[in-house]
Amino acid sequence: MPEERDLPPGVQPKRDLAKEAKFKSEEIKETFPVIEFKSKFNPLYFVGSLVDFFYAKPIVAVQGLLENFRGPSNRIYYHRKFRRVPEIWECELNDSTCVYEAEIQFRRDKLVETEILEILKKDMETCCHSNPIVYGDVCEPLIKEYKEMKKNWMIKYGDLAHTLSARSVLNKQKNRLIETRYKERVGLNADLEWLYDDVPLSRFS
Repeated sequence: MPEERDLPPGVQPKRDLAKEAKFKSEEIKETFPVIEFKSKFNPLYFVGSLVDFFYAKPIVAVQGLLENFRGPSNRIYYHRKFRRVPEIWECELNDSTCVYEAEIQFRRDKLVETEILEILKKDMETCCHSNPIVYGDVCEPLIKEYKEMKKNWMIKYGDLAHTLSARSVLNKQKNRLIETRYKERVGLNADLEWLYDDVPLSRFS
């Protein structure tokens, strides 16, 4: 192999990569020495085995015995199913208990439907941000589903503001049905859902 001084100008000498790697590994060992136990007895493994044998295994064994004697689990998970009560239109006018239960059930249903709408909105926005160029084709099912859900939400809960209650929603649906039948009878356009396409949800949520 020619010496570095015998090479023509501009030509680098050939590098010995194996020798350089060996030199770097030795340098690392000198900088960060590897701790080796002189005997085969490792106290860390011994302590870990003691903890596992005297602490973890008894707990697992006792937990298994308790699970065998315990009945079916009645834990409340994320999707808790409440017992359905009669709706507001099924209650008598003087039955305050039925009206109260229907009102609480209505508020709970509104919270669930609002949360579903927010999840659909987040999924649609995530899809549109992930596909900024072709979002019209890729995210079309999510966009249609969100718009349909938002339209139904606004038809049911929109334009009520602070008067939102089960009774006011029932009256709104009754008036909407009467108006739709009247417009059909006189020959006007009965499809009024387009009014709610661009209404911001934050006004009524």
